[in-house]
Order: sequence, then C-alpha cells, then structure tokens
Amino acid sequence: MIGLGVLVWITYGLYQQGYFDGLFNGSSSNSIGSIEETTCTDLQEYTIGEKLTDGTDTWEIYDIRDSKEESRTNNELVCIGELMWDGVSGVHLRMELSEKGGKQWYDYRVDDEFITILKQFADMVDGDLN
Repeated sequence: MIGLGVLVWITYGLYQQGYFDGLFNGSSSNSIGSIEETTCTDLQEYTIGEKLTDGTDTWEIYDIRDSKEESRTNNELVCIGELMWDGVSGVHLRMELSEKGGKQWYDYRVDDEFITILKQFADMVDGDLN
C-alpha cells in the first residue's frame, strides 16, 4: 500500500512539472495544421494557457484578443494579438508558425516594439525623478 502511495506521489510530481504534456498534445483539439490552413485565431487559441517568463517570474497567458495577420508566406505565418495575462492588458504578443527543414516551428513572445516603448517610458520616469 505504501508503494502505491509513493508511485502516485511521484507520478503527480512529474505531472505538475509537465513531463506528460507531450503525451496529450497529439490528441489535443488545439493542434496546429499546415501554414496555409492556419489562421491567426488558430494560433491565438493554441497559445492560450502557455507561459511567459522573464527569467525570474512566470505568467500564464489567460486570453489573447484581436489577433491580426502581420505577414504570411508559404513557410511562415506571423500574427499579433493583444495579450491578457494576470490582470495586464494592452500588451502585444507576437505568434509565429514556420516550416524549416521539413519541421514545423512555433514561437510566441511579447512584441519587441512594446518592450522598447516600455524602456523609453521607464527612462523618462527615471529622468524625472533625478
């Protein structure tokens, strides 16, 4: 009986750390198809629930609104949407789907333009305080 409890405890710990996520991704209704058939809404839905980190803190993406296609080629789809996470809104998320070397690649990140504006604002505030 104790052995079963230890097995359940270890399995739960592995589940919490995401070791079983790959097993369920194939059967998920949120899978991404070909680039030609994928829409920005598909990328948006695929990204909800993912996590963002700055190396120190981690935030879960709760919702993405108003995704718009920024560019599309035969090998790449780039969409920008408004990110909703932990009470913050108005931040743009860049979502990219590409095919290289016969493999499909997916990436998402906070739009660099927003980071630049935020840094400029912080510098202005810092300058006003000094």
